[in-house]
Amino acid sequence: MTLIVETGIGVYGANGYVPISFVTNYLTLRNRVAENLWSTSTVAVQEAAIIAATDYLDKRFSNKFKGLPLFSFSTTFAEGSVSFAGLPSNDDTLTLGYTIYIFVTSLSGAPNEVLIGSTATLTAVNFADAVMALPAAAGVTHGLATVANRHSAAIAAAGVVALVALAPGASGVYTVLSEAATNVTVSPFVGGLDGGIQPLSWPRQYVYDDRGNTIVGIPDKIKQATSEYAVRALNSALFRDPTSDDFGGPVTSRREKVGPIEEEYDYASNMTISRFPAADRLLYPFLVNGGRGGVIRD
Repeated sequence: MTLIVETGIGVYGANGYVPISFVTNYLTLRNRVAENLWSTSTVAVQEAAIIAATDYLDKRFSNKFKGLPLFSFSTTFAEGSVSFAGLPSNDDTLTLGYTIYIFVTSLSGAPNEVLIGSTATLTAVNFADAVMALPAAAGVTHGLATVANRHSAAIAAAGVVALVALAPGASGVYTVLSEAATNVTVSPFVGGLDGGIQPLSWPRQYVYDDRGNTIVGIPDKIKQATSEYAVRALNSALFRDPTSDDFGGPVTSRREKVGPIEEEYDYASNMTISRFPAADRLLYPFLVNGGRGGVIRD
């Protein structure tokens, strides 16, 4: 996975609070750049550590931070296109979603037929009519029994049919678009973003410093905490599954006796989360309870 850094302006798809350079500088200033082999790790390993650190920080503290997420994103739809450089041949095909369209020189009345026009521009219009199943054009530009495509809308202009996926968000790029036709070129669906609240907890609104000033962007201590978690992620998983028995129950202790065989387990009443005080304390100013008492309860 590629590291996408949240810069504080609301980055779609962001999965990290800091770039590699920030972690390296942070550790260098503290004479810790070689800790857990950070300085000699590959870029891919360092990026994965930052993503893991950001995941840990957000999953553990997201419901404890002051304020509210700052940004939300609108849903957009994936787009593709079909270009006609000339006329397709009789019985050539084009697949859109789960529908196979057949270009013909004359309509037989079968569904999903597209009449090959006298020009590429007219053929593009006929294809768009078929995709939309325009009633007035049924039996004229496309087959009578053709129904509207379930996956895409279409509009033609100057020999190019612009397609817009009907499925909102990123899933639209999975709309099938292919051709087995002369003089026809397809551009697969691209784009399409899922809407909703920003992917990370920060930046936030209604969060203030000790002087009552609004905190803008990603606070340095959030970045520093991410750096602390990242270097630890190189050593072991930040979230670790508890030891469990064959039935999946979390075990805190186990005693075995041989002759006759006897086993005894003590089970945890709650799941535990690893804590990292040097990093955790950096987050206290941004938590609802302010970290009072030196304890962060999960």
